Amino acid sequence: MREQNKSLPAAGDDFLRLDFWEPSPVFFKYTITALLASAVAFVIVIRIFAPEQTIRYVGPALAALVGATGWFLLGRGRMHAAINVLSFGSWILITGICVFNGGVRTPVIFAYPALIFLIGWMVSPKAAQLTGYLTVANIAGFVVAESVGVLPTQLPTPPIMYAVVQILIVALATLLIVFLVRSYQARLEERRSVGMDLARHSQDLEASKAELDHAQAVAKIGSWVYEIGSATLRLSDEACRIFAVPAGVQGSYEAYLEWVHPEDRDFVAQVWREVLKGMPFDGEHRIMIGGEVRWVRQKGKLEFSADGLPDRVVGITQDITERKESEHALARQRAELHDLYRSLQTLREDERTKFARELHDDTGHLLTAMLMDLGWIDAKWPKDGSPISSKLASAVTLGAQVVDSIRGIMEDLRPPILDELGLVAAIESFVANFATRAGIRGDLVTSGELTELGDRLATDIFRIVQEALNNVVKHAKATHASVSLTRTEGAIVLVIQDDGTGMGHIGKNGRGHFGIQGIRERVSMLDGTFAVTSEPGRGVRLEAVIPTGPATSVG
Repeated sequence: MREQNKSLPAAGDDFLRLDFWEPSPVFFKYTITALLASAVAFVIVIRIFAPEQTIRYVGPALAALVGATGWFLLGRGRMHAAINVLSFGSWILITGICVFNGGVRTPVIFAYPALIFLIGWMVSPKAAQLTGYLTVANIAGFVVAESVGVLPTQLPTPPIMYAVVQILIVALATLLIVFLVRSYQARLEERRSVGMDLARHSQDLEASKAELDHAQAVAKIGSWVYEIGSATLRLSDEACRIFAVPAGVQGSYEAYLEWVHPEDRDFVAQVWREVLKGMPFDGEHRIMIGGEVRWVRQKGKLEFSADGLPDRVVGITQDITERKESEHALARQRAELHDLYRSLQTLREDERTKFARELHDDTGHLLTAMLMDLGWIDAKWPKDGSPISSKLASAVTLGAQVVDSIRGIMEDLRPPILDELGLVAAIESFVANFATRAGIRGDLVTSGELTELGDRLATDIFRIVQEALNNVVKHAKATHASVSLTRTEGAIVLVIQDDGTGMGHIGKNGRGHFGIQGIRERVSMLDGTFAVTSEPGRGVRLEAVIPTGPATSVG
């Protein structure tokens, strides 16, 4: 809900406030009880000292009526109505007594000033003024009426009745002033207790605010409130620190946009429009503080008033500059590692190619020539079963095995068919050899144009297939493995699947499996995506999607 600034009364103002001086219901009950008791006492006095003057019972009857009416209204919670009845009823009662008991010569006329004071206190100053004017008019009327002889004949009154009336008035006044003082002493003590509670509460609030400010400073998270009605933005101390403004400064949405980086203002404006429609938000953008670019995270939501109308937006601001700088530094490091890995892969592939060619051109030719010479000698040597004949035949066999071994090493280092016939032929040959060597069934399915991929991309794809099928041989215990290679618009999709034991014991992300990790890294270096799907006993499915942009299609 919207906060409203309310002026607190000064100490002197509190003394004059009606809600402070207004009598309590208990005080009025005492007053009415005293009034009824006085009426009963006066009736007893009349019965004893002037029983024949029945007209005098009118006064006590009116007093009882006023008291009973006031008590009834108090019981219904109508405090002000009871005050009016008691005040003005008492004034009428005094006036009636004066009329029938000598006008201005009646002793009870001296009760008028006290009654005017009470009306001013309990009702209002204007009511006291009006009562004063009426009282003056009454007194003047009494004088005129006595001068012209129109006042009712005064009944004979024994002195004891005057004494009783005065004693009752004094006793009533004494009791009322005692109850009044006690009532307001209790009220003052209550106010003092409330004041002490408020002081303690204020201290607690100050302590809580200090703790909140400290927590916000440690977390670098500030809070703010945007009041829609006044279009003002209030910031916490930490929010002021983030935006480098003095604590307690109030702003506006337009002023905040001035802090936002020019390239992010459209984004912030769009988010703000959505917020005012009731959408919560949680986003990051840049701000400009003293010419320095900083990053903040803003989070907040729209709140509504009791009548359902948009009231304010509350939120937090977190300084995430250090986190962003760390992310950027990490991204740069990853890019450098990416380049380093790519360079190492390129160097490794170049060395493998160089070594394979050297084996083919030098060692391979020498071994082939030696094998041919051994074969010629074996053909010319008599087959007489001598030890020399046996050793010669064995040397020819070992030479053939060495040539095959060298050819296998050359295939692993750099299959010549990859350079001679391209990627599809190289994978097809490798799958066939893999199936023969592992004793399982292997399939290759290709689709799309796969001839002009570039040497580097073709080599990487071949190495992925090579590593994946070697993993099948080592770990899968499969009876069938398939390779699918598809060229789509702008990408190559490579899928390798087996029907082996799966890799649930390793994890679908491949962690802990160096072969899978190597494939993942290689795909990442190609800016591709890699996914592993596996269930225990149902094999493994590897899928790599590799973009075929200029960066990867050029050999």
